[in-house]
Amino acid sequence: SRPPPLALIATPAVRETFRIRAKLTSALRRMLDDDGFLEIETPVLMPQAGGAAAKPFETHHNSMDMHMTLRIATELHLKRLVVGGFDRVYELGRIFRNEGVSTRHNPEFTSVEIYQAYADYNHMMDLTEKIIAGLAVEARGTTRVQYQGEEIDLSPGWERVTMHDLVQRHMPDHFDFAALDPDHPDSLQVAKDKAVAAGVHSASSKTSI
Repeated sequence: SRPPPLALIATPAVRETFRIRAKLTSALRRMLDDDGFLEIETPVLMPQAGGAAAKPFETHHNSMDMHMTLRIATELHLKRLVVGGFDRVYELGRIFRNEGVSTRHNPEFTSVEIYQAYADYNHMMDLTEKIIAGLAVEARGTTRVQYQGEEIDLSPGWERVTMHDLVQRHMPDHFDFAALDPDHPDSLQVAKDKAVAAGVHSASSKTSI
């Protein structure tokens, strides 16, 4: 394979990916700023990893003689800011998780976390639809995108359905939620067995996302 600089020279599509990403991050910040959110930079080095169930990268702070980890999420600091009086905050920043590498996971990646006081999950669903539709228009000029041979319309108004109803819809003859005790220690294995019986198989994952 070519060294990265040569790949950029020889492949216009790769350069275009960089441009599109820059447009999207700029548009995302603009949308959130216009909606009254404040962007905050929270610490990357932490004395203890938190905010997610993931394996951290570990390091040592020489001056303070302290064990440190690179953050695995921005959640905890942002929530503290909300408690401290900032009603709408977000961070678009790098996350580090010392886990596997695949097409769906990279140990170092950019995430956005958004927190809003006095709002519930319905407000956040509205905001998510608005953001994704807006970014689609920013990147492609339309909310309609092609994915794996199908056209998907990302314009707001997505179907909203509970996990319970989705399972019932796709496994009506195999899964009876009313008969499953969520507090029973064997309930997860029972659910997995019923999924296998319905032809649903999932590979074990070594990553948190």
